[in-house]
Amino acid sequence: MRQIFHPGKIMKILFIGGTGVTSSACAEWCVANGHELVLLHRGKSFRAVPEGAKSLIADINQPDAIADKLGNHTFDVIVD
Repeated sequence: MRQIFHPGKIMKILFIGGTGVTSSACAEWCVANGHELVLLHRGKSFRAVPEGAKSLIADINQPDAIADKLGNHTFDVIVD
């Protein structure tokens, strides 16, 4: 089933990464526009996680670590 999100709707968003050049700008935009943002990243970037975003540190190549970090979280959008 396809969901359509309307402009102005606040979403819970997961970024896989989120600290690269392009994704950090997108992450800042999401937080600035009131979305609940979670970044799942390795914690190795010199770029800071935007204030207001939640940071989960794990390697996407380690499925058990990912499952442990995400727990029962659900998201409206996942960006990789």
